Amino acid sequence: MLSFPPENKAATRITNHLCYEVKSLTMAVFQKTVEVKTGKLYDFVNITSAVQRAVEESKIKNGIAFVNSVHNTAAVIIQEADATIHKDLIATLERLVPIDADYNHDYEGNVNATAHLKSNLLGSSVSVLSLIHI
Repeated sequence: MLSFPPENKAATRITNHLCYEVKSLTMAVFQKTVEVKTGKLYDFVNITSAVQRAVEESKIKNGIAFVNSVHNTAAVIIQEADATIHKDLIATLERLVPIDADYNHDYEGNVNATAHLKSNLLGSSVSVLSLIHI
């Protein structure tokens, strides 16, 4: 998960929805909410282990894990944990949405205005195929 505003005092809530199709054409659903705290601008937080634990806790063997952030200034992305990729992504976002530009949504400051735009560009959810062969 990637958070844009610095010192996000309210914990960003990540919700994992695990949905699976079974033989009777019904779907089992497991939901788990995980709180992720961020502390700086462009805070990359690896939530892989939290998602893996939720999948295991669900006891569902095959399906799709839907991971989303309910905070509107955070993004959920799938990316390798490589600092050089993070730096490239930050540089690209700064070129696309510069902090010193004029924004209509500036009553909370440009950091907040750009956080909304960056979140919209990257997206706030991902779906991951989950297969557990037992």
